[in-house]
Amino acid sequence: KYVPAPEVPETRKILKGVIVALEQFKKDHRKFPAKLEDLQSRPPYVDAKKWPEGGYLKKIPKDAWGNTLVYQQPGTGGLLYDLVSTGEDGLPGGEKDAQDISLEPKSLPKKK
Repeated sequence: KYVPAPEVPETRKILKGVIVALEQFKKDHRKFPAKLEDLQSRPPYVDAKKWPEGGYLKKIPKDAWGNTLVYQQPGTGGLLYDLVSTGEDGLPGGEKDAQDISLEPKSLPKKK
């Protein structure tokens, strides 16, 4: 029986933190950022007066395996954005600990 590695719930926690920052950015600026880096340093399309001191994230987190999170805006299948960890192997798809992780199932690749 598959038992997820501790990195799986840790990565879900990391994703939740990024989602909080994404939602706050949207609330403040009426749109989602073009890329995750826009949560850290103010992009030119954002009003400086509305930019919080220190940004929305101190640094752009990686998943619990140290892989870059995949952010796409707009997202898949009508979603406003996709935010995905590519799992232990850092590659799309995969099985068990190497499978992609997202809090939104529509963001994940279709199973064959």
